[in-house]
Amino acid sequence: MYKLVKYIHKHEFFPVIGNGKNLMSPVQGQDLVNVYYDMFQNRNTIFGNQYNLSGKREIPYVSTIEETTLVFERKVFIPLFTYLVLTLITIMNS
Repeated sequence: MYKLVKYIHKHEFFPVIGNGKNLMSPVQGQDLVNVYYDMFQNRNTIFGNQYNLSGKREIPYVSTIEETTLVFERKVFIPLFTYLVLTLITIMNS
């Protein structure tokens, strides 16, 4: 999420592949802290295992982008094809 937010903050264009309805399940910071703490407390029993950590609720990718752009008061949501055309025009004008 950090990289997504940072990218949206810095750029005017944001490529979205498909319709943007694929789901994300972001993890809350406090939940991540709790997992690290629990892992540290139980390191002898969990060592060598792999775990997937997902957030409590699933949200569409496009909703994440829209909410982030509202915070920064920006309009950066555009389809991938448009992004590629704009990038190509920028390169050609350089």
